Amino acid sequence: MNNLIDSSAWIEYFKGNPKYLFINELINTNSICTNDIILFEKAKDISGKREIEKTALRNEAIKMAIEFCINHGILKEFLETHSSEVFNMLLTDWNWDDAKEVWQEEAYEDGFEEGREEGLEEGREAVARNALAKGLSIEFVHEITGLSLEMIEKLKAEI
Repeated sequence: MNNLIDSSAWIEYFKGNPKYLFINELINTNSICTNDIILFEKAKDISGKREIEKTALRNEAIKMAIEFCINHGILKEFLETHSSEVFNMLLTDWNWDDAKEVWQEEAYEDGFEEGREEGLEEGREAVARNALAKGLSIEFVHEITGLSLEMIEKLKAEI
């Protein structure tokens, strides 16, 4: 069974926090199910440091880790396309509160857009029902609402 380790645990592990030493056993038994372990482990090996927070060493180690992964077919296609994004993400300190805020904003925007589309569709259907109730032709209702002929015929059958 593979274990998923979140980013905050990895950060604590690399800082040497003793509470996260169990990760060593998971690494040694190949029980990790995450893509970033490969990059972090290679970066740690290349830098030769327990802490990869040292800016110059960290930057070079991350670049070399990404190159290593590409050369060895690890996430090759993804890294060839997104290596600069991966590099920047690995340099950025993870902040759970900031990430949650971004996710909430994205969810709100998605929900707002979805609600807007549903509202517009409901409005077009209401106009179509009213026009059909007044005896206007299906073709004319199609022209003014943009609804499909099938939808208009369905609405007419409901009246």
